[in-house]
Amino acid sequence: MAVCCAGAATDRMRRIAWLTGHRENDPRAQARLLAFQQGLEKLGWTLTRNLQIDYRWDMNDAERARAAAADVLRLAPDVILANNSIALAALQQATRTLPIIFVTVIEPVGAHHVARLIDDVQKIAL
Repeated sequence: MAVCCAGAATDRMRRIAWLTGHRENDPRAQARLLAFQQGLEKLGWTLTRNLQIDYRWDMNDAERARAAAADVLRLAPDVILANNSIALAALQQATRTLPIIFVTVIEPVGAHHVARLIDDVQKIAL
């Protein structure tokens, strides 16, 4: 979240795209989402005031993930969060310029998502 959250929050609206393999009605996913939003609020980022989060749920199919990646890129996010390997692969195919933060991706180096866990060249980080 370095692009979005480094330094003090501003009044300028920032946009996060979040592609996740979870279903929207999954209680555990909702709990994680709430914790994420609360953490951002502690840093001064408040939904509808200076932060917009665009969610794409159930990214467990490559075609669906590619369509969602193209869709969120049209929204011009400041940073993208990928919650599984399928979403990460789709985002990597769709952009090489926007920062992508990924979580819960199995063997990201072995799957050739990144050359190492911190890869400044590809703008992808764990």
